[in-house]
Amino acid sequence: MLLGPTGGYIAGFIVASFLIGHLTDTYVGARKIKAQLVIMLAGVAVIYTIGAIQFYNFTKTNPPLQNWVMTSLGTNTFGLRETLSAAVLPFIPGDIVKAVAAAALGTAILPKKPFAEEKDAA
Repeated sequence: MLLGPTGGYIAGFIVASFLIGHLTDTYVGARKIKAQLVIMLAGVAVIYTIGAIQFYNFTKTNPPLQNWVMTSLGTNTFGLRETLSAAVLPFIPGDIVKAVAAAALGTAILPKKPFAEEKDAA
């Protein structure tokens, strides 16, 4: 599964989790709604980037999947545009909604005052 066409999204999720957690834990200012939204969307971008690279590399070497993607998109080529059209663009609206929800929830439950060694603590 990790080596398949969607394995990059799982790997990207792991990387994004560390990024989001590190930023939120390191900076008190990152616990505000705007910062949380930016951090969540950056995490989504990390997931998309790693996932799309894996999807492209796997699909490029898998003719049946490549043909299916091209047929589904009505094209005779397979490249970056087709990868984005098949594996990224359809998921952006839902992921934006989830990022907004995660930012709102995170802002509501995260401590507002420093609790450890935050770099921007007063």
